[in-house]
Amino acid sequence: MPLAPAAGFRERIRVLLAADRIVRWRQGDCQTLRVAAPTGTGRPNWAAAVATLATALAADGETASPASPAPDAAQQHTPDESAGDEASAALTRLASLPSAPARWLKHWQAPRLEIVVAEHFARWLVLPWQAEISTPAESEAFARHRLREIYGEAARGWSIVCAERPPGEGTPVCAIDSALIEALHALARARGYALECVHPLFGAAADHWRAALPRGLVGFAVAEGDALLLGLLHDRRWHAIQRASLAADDDPGAALAGLFVRTALAAGFAADFGSESTQGTTPGAAQRGTTQAAPRLFVCGNAAARCMAAFPAERCRLLGSALPWLAGVAGVTGLSAASPTPRQRSAGEVV
Repeated sequence: MPLAPAAGFRERIRVLLAADRIVRWRQGDCQTLRVAAPTGTGRPNWAAAVATLATALAADGETASPASPAPDAAQQHTPDESAGDEASAALTRLASLPSAPARWLKHWQAPRLEIVVAEHFARWLVLPWQAEISTPAESEAFARHRLREIYGEAARGWSIVCAERPPGEGTPVCAIDSALIEALHALARARGYALECVHPLFGAAADHWRAALPRGLVGFAVAEGDALLLGLLHDRRWHAIQRASLAADDDPGAALAGLFVRTALAAGFAADFGSESTQGTTPGAAQRGTTQAAPRLFVCGNAAARCMAAFPAERCRLLGSALPWLAGVAGVTGLSAASPTPRQRSAGEVV
């Protein structure tokens, strides 16, 4: 007879939510679940991933009853349904899920759920220091204005978080679709989980690896799946965060090298990996003729090793997995949405 967990025990489940996969960590076991490719148009780009997560969480509790399957947030919609209507419909279906099994809730306190959102579902920028901005509300308004300039009206529906930075430094900003956050809250409530936090992969990885980053001109990159995200720092201050997508035939190393050079030049830095020093690495340095050590690159993520060949070994360091619990992730299984089988606030931490 199985023993009930000790009173007061709260299990922690960690999830990486990506467009093509769900990585679920539970009690030291890490499993990767395939997300079915979306079909049709007009749906949120996260709908299929959330539906797959709903199926996975059903398997974590008790096997879902055939009479009440997990909702398919990516199901085909009617032709006149807008993207906003589809998001509302997905939230309605999630809210209608049966509650977590009474037996589970009787013996366990609500398990803690931590969700890390991959870069397919997050947008980043670094706001330059503005002396006239003095409150968090003013920072958020400035960030929303800049996001709308870049991404258009879609940014109206995004949840925005500005990292806490000292005066005089640029501010990393992350934006995630508010409907996605609502959908994750609805799913957690329906399955009896306590949703502790939702944060972007890049922000979580930067927090984890911060102590490994030296002073000088540094690129910190997360190479995960088909996405590259690069943050540019100078003397541990953020200057830019840029993203690039990889096609199947792209060379990841060349793509990351190009992203680094373009990002550095746009921020006013000369990034030359072939020399021992670089000119113009601070505003006005080129005019003064000053130099400092050549830039360095630090790369983490499941595709990081494929990026290393393009850089001199002494200038580039492979960090490993983006987060400790993502190390040694198992191979992709066949479970999908269609399968009935079971500190200081960081930028982007929206729960």
